Amino acid sequence: MHTYHSSQLTCIYALQICNFSEHTYTHMCRFLISFTTDTSAPSWHGYLYAVLLFVVAVVQSLLLHQYFHRLFTVGMNMRSAIVAAVYKKV
Repeated sequence: MHTYHSSQLTCIYALQICNFSEHTYTHMCRFLISFTTDTSAPSWHGYLYAVLLFVVAVVQSLLLHQYFHRLFTVGMNMRSAIVAAVYKKV
């Protein structure tokens, strides 16, 4: 288990940041909706919210894919280590 400790921690951190970005995404949507109802707000606020929504979505997607990739890689490495230990024992 200690062999894969750093990879497991990386997975945990990636998932936590991904979860945080989900909450950020919902807040950005709320800001964008409130922008559409406010007629006195400058138009660059809308562009800023739209760009930030895109950036948060891309970061969230990248981190979630990184999480699953590392998790499956660690799982396969652990499986192969267990299989090697079993066959070495026999």
